[in-house]
Amino acid sequence: MSDSDETDEEPSDDIDINSRKEDEQEVENAAASSLEEEISKNFKYATLCKYLDHMQKIHFKNKLGKERVLKALVTKWTANATKYTNDTVSFYPVLRIMANSLDRRKFRMKSKRIISKVCQVLLLPPKTKKELLQIDSKSADQSIMKLAEEVSMRNSATAKRELSLFDVNDSLCKITEREISDAELEKLLKACTTMREVYWLLQVLVRKIERSLKVTSSSLVSWIHPNGATLYQSGVSLREICDLAAEGKMTNNSSMLFRRFEPMLLSRIRHGTGDVYDKLVHFCGQEFYVELKYDGEHFLLHRGTNCEMRYYSRVQNDFTNTISPVLDHRINPYFSPSLESCILDTELLLWDIIDKKFVGHNTLASDGRIYDVKALRSDGAVEPSVAVFDILFLNGKSLMDVPLSERIALLQSGNVLQKQDETKIFVSKFTVVKTREEFASLYEEAVMNGQEGVVAKKMNSIYKTGVRQMANGWFKVKPFHLGDETLDLAVVGVDLGRNNKISSYCLATLRDGKFFMVGKVGTGLDDTTRSFLKSRLTRGHGFFKSDKVPNWIHNDYTTSDLPSHFVNQNNIQVVEIRAKGLRNGRLYAPTLRTYRDDKYVKDIDQYQAFLDFDKNLRLDSIKNAQSVTNTKRHTTNVHVLEQYQTKKARIEEINQDLKEKQICILRGTSSVTTQDLQAIIDSFGGIHVANPGPKTLFVVTGEPKHVKSKSIIKSNKYNVVSADWLIACKHMGKVIPITKKETVHVVDDSLYSLFGDDKVSENSIMLSNSTAYTVASVSALLDKIKVPKRKKPLAAEEALRKQLFMDDKFNRFYGQTFYLHENLTKIQKIYAQILLRMHGADLSTNKSSAVTHIVVPDRKKAYDNLLKKMATVDICWLENTLDLL
Repeated sequence: MSDSDETDEEPSDDIDINSRKEDEQEVENAAASSLEEEISKNFKYATLCKYLDHMQKIHFKNKLGKERVLKALVTKWTANATKYTNDTVSFYPVLRIMANSLDRRKFRMKSKRIISKVCQVLLLPPKTKKELLQIDSKSADQSIMKLAEEVSMRNSATAKRELSLFDVNDSLCKITEREISDAELEKLLKACTTMREVYWLLQVLVRKIERSLKVTSSSLVSWIHPNGATLYQSGVSLREICDLAAEGKMTNNSSMLFRRFEPMLLSRIRHGTGDVYDKLVHFCGQEFYVELKYDGEHFLLHRGTNCEMRYYSRVQNDFTNTISPVLDHRINPYFSPSLESCILDTELLLWDIIDKKFVGHNTLASDGRIYDVKALRSDGAVEPSVAVFDILFLNGKSLMDVPLSERIALLQSGNVLQKQDETKIFVSKFTVVKTREEFASLYEEAVMNGQEGVVAKKMNSIYKTGVRQMANGWFKVKPFHLGDETLDLAVVGVDLGRNNKISSYCLATLRDGKFFMVGKVGTGLDDTTRSFLKSRLTRGHGFFKSDKVPNWIHNDYTTSDLPSHFVNQNNIQVVEIRAKGLRNGRLYAPTLRTYRDDKYVKDIDQYQAFLDFDKNLRLDSIKNAQSVTNTKRHTTNVHVLEQYQTKKARIEEINQDLKEKQICILRGTSSVTTQDLQAIIDSFGGIHVANPGPKTLFVVTGEPKHVKSKSIIKSNKYNVVSADWLIACKHMGKVIPITKKETVHVVDDSLYSLFGDDKVSENSIMLSNSTAYTVASVSALLDKIKVPKRKKPLAAEEALRKQLFMDDKFNRFYGQTFYLHENLTKIQKIYAQILLRMHGADLSTNKSSAVTHIVVPDRKKAYDNLLKKMATVDICWLENTLDLL
């Protein structure tokens, strides 16, 4: 894949951190010169900590305030340096500590490891270590703070001198060397005189200092040099950026060769986007390139004089030491003899020597093993191969500002590769697409052949390092982006993280009457829905951890499938997920779409539907890739109706006490679901709806404080009854009168006499064949009364209406602000405006923070630039909410 969606890379021990001369200097030396060393030795570490404390206290939104603190620190550093030189000195010794994530030093520590390490080197009591780890299980920041207190408390009597900035940098450089790391760590910690000095040192070691300062590393670099962030993206080191700032230079003119930088990235065609071809034409032009999207790992290949190779990953890690031994000898003979140097944008692939085909990333090879192109062995079933799709540097000259068409021509000229072999190294095939049919044909061919998808590129695009923007004209088109296929699966277990928060859900489908685990998912759903889902998963029982897998779990599983905790079988819930497909018999990169509290567990997708998911996703994406307009689908309502009828047929009828009576079931309780309450209504012959309307007798809710319940109560249109009343009816085997104890909100007292005599019925006579009018039904009747046309209603009428309805006539959307998406047609906008204004909504002309809902053509599809806090709705949703369908 020419632009991976994800990366498995973490800073690991086998990464060659001394592969660049610049890196060697940065890692091994605390100062580049004797002058820099002298200045650093005379700059107190305690002074730096005071500025860090000041910056931390400033609100994260006050970027200007934080910048002022940094500028003040630069002034302090410069003033200190003037004692030793009249020249401007580099700010690098300070910035490498503050912009810690950009520093080349690798400490490979997280909060748990630093706790264990510090307790070990300082001989802290086991009880202290246990307490710190317990705190860390809830909050890493709190554990670091507590650890700093423990260390400083023991240091108060032992510290002999103040630490200098040079002392800190020198020890940090040595800590990266394993054989002396313990000694240096102990020396450094014991030299700290205050808790804050220890705290900031620990934040550096766990690489959390920018997060503690509530500022990004790119902001820090940009405050030192105007082009700092851009320069770093293009491969200029942190030291070089500081040197440029000191010299007053805006650009770096050194060679790109063997410099680490981020490759240019691909934009996504959003999920469900209709008329894909027209969108590509809009950004890429009438004619554009299309190539296969390879399923490998994205690398920049640098080749210098004497056939020297370097392999830099997408996140700028150097894997030369592990890749060169298995790849250099395979591809060197294919380069042109006249080639002096080059930088190629490539995809490293795995060629299966038995099956004679490429093996996808993290996919089983013919021998049943999964291989990593970054750590191959010579005795495996796969060999590395290189797909080249761009050239950025040739014989000492940068080609980044050269149009893509010219760069491709250079690749195909034979001046870079004199020959090609798909099992060794080859140039990706570029096809010029001129029509919709050509694009659809290429996409279909790629998808049906099992490829990841295709890549579309603007022919005259230039190369921009580390940038992912639609305006660049580089797109990836994959089945996941275009297909609408989803699965309804059961949550059978969870992985619990810090503070017992759910880090991932274990998903399963039904196979042979048991739950077959198909993968884990951790992304998707808002915090409110996650909390509600957790309450349903744990109600009455909580999660349980068992050494033995429950007998209701299918025995075809691996250890990686198992969750840390299982859900009680009675609490299993249903969620709807999207995924990029299937890989090795499991879901590939799934995401949660919705929580299906309206669906029974027995109705989840079966094992065969799971097996067909990848195929159906690809077929659906092909259909969407060929579509001309974004047509609205109407199959969902039919499916839901059939599903409802099937469920209703299984419900045992008690009697017909609620025959022809419509009751709105708003929310369930922690122990009784919404569908359970709906089933009770069905058992008494009644009609249940999700949203109240003119025919609704009253509303039932198990969560009066829920936002939807509060909205209904505020409208003052409907009587609201507790779910306890329905549960009591089920236990009694008949519909019983509603008492004051079971009411949540009363609009009119007729509620108490609906199902028999009670205390209120003595004062309220209601014939058995009479109609129970609600405020909403009275409002509807008044609207039918014909009155003479007047420009304005009489003041008396307005006063009466206000008294009767409390300004809440058609008040379903009162207090909500809607924004109409630009993709809506003119007719759709007019229709939506009428509905929304009629029912009390406010309309906004821009996507401001006040907007609560955004109306789109189809809420099942994704759209660009939507704020996370906005609820995405469509016309169909409005009509359903207002009971217009």
